[in-house]
Formats: sequence, C-alpha cells, structure tokens
Amino acid sequence: MMNEENHTQSEDTYLLIVGKKRTEFTSAKEAGAAFYKADRTKRPAVIHTIKQGDSEKGRFMANTGIHGTYENGGTKYVKELPYSHDQDKDFRDGYYEALKKTVAKQQKNIELAKAGKLGKAASVNMDHFKDDQLQGVSGRQEIDPAGAFIRAKKQRELDRNWLENHSAPFQVNP
Repeated sequence: MMNEENHTQSEDTYLLIVGKKRTEFTSAKEAGAAFYKADRTKRPAVIHTIKQGDSEKGRFMANTGIHGTYENGGTKYVKELPYSHDQDKDFRDGYYEALKKTVAKQQKNIELAKAGKLGKAASVNMDHFKDDQLQGVSGRQEIDPAGAFIRAKKQRELDRNWLENHSAPFQVNP
C-alpha cells in the first residue's frame, strides 16, 4: 500500500483493456464504472499504473475470470474487484454505482412495461444479471481481511510473474 506522501506525488492511471480496445482513465472511480460496463465475455481487465518521477510501476487491478458454467451451459464470467490498495475503494465505488444505475433503469423499464407504457426503443432484460453481479447491489459484503490479504498476495505474485515474462515497461517490485 502506498503511503500518503508517495501517493500525492504520484500520477496514477487506469488502463481498461477490452479485447483490442484500450481506454485510459485518471480516476479510479471512472475506471471502475467503465470496467462494470465492459462486456464480460471479452474478459476485460484494468492495469493500474503509478508513475513517480522517472519510475513506473504497474499491477493488474481488476480482471475477469471464468468460474465454470451455469446450469444452461453458458460460461460463468466473473469480474474480480481489487481490495489491496488505497485506490481500490474508489474503483469499487465506481463499479457498484454503475451497477446500481443499470439495475434501477431495468427496474423502471419493468414498471413501465407492466403499466403498458414502455416505448419501442426501451427494453426489459434482467437475464444478463447473474447472482454474482447482483451480490453488491443491496448491500456490499466486504470480504474478511485475512482472506483479502491472502488473495492480494497471490494476485501480486501472478502479476509479478506475468510482468517478468512479458517484457512490460513496468518496474516489478517484490
């Protein structure tokens, strides 16, 4: 975790990767919202880059994993959110705010459809919301600190190995 002094002197960027498309953000909250909106079947990821002077450090902040299949045979894509750095809270807040807005819009469309007032251009589709996606809508369940530490440590090791093996322009620290 960065201390306050280092954080204020750094220049953080968040690179959202969706297939071949790359979009850079300077706000963790905006990056979190964009990560939510990204098509999970394209396995989006976010790389958090910290520039301090001449040095540059990077980490995979968020990614999309495959966690088996649903009963209907569809692939279960799960967006994995970060819990190890100061900026992670803002990223999660952006993600959950975008999720809540989408659910609220769909709920409004459902009410309009029931009243027979839904326009032709509007759609009602809650099918794409899976249980894993809705988990944080009604009240976020924060994970236990010990579990977060273990997962963050494993993720840092995976990130370090990937960066070392892919000649990325990032400095890898233990």
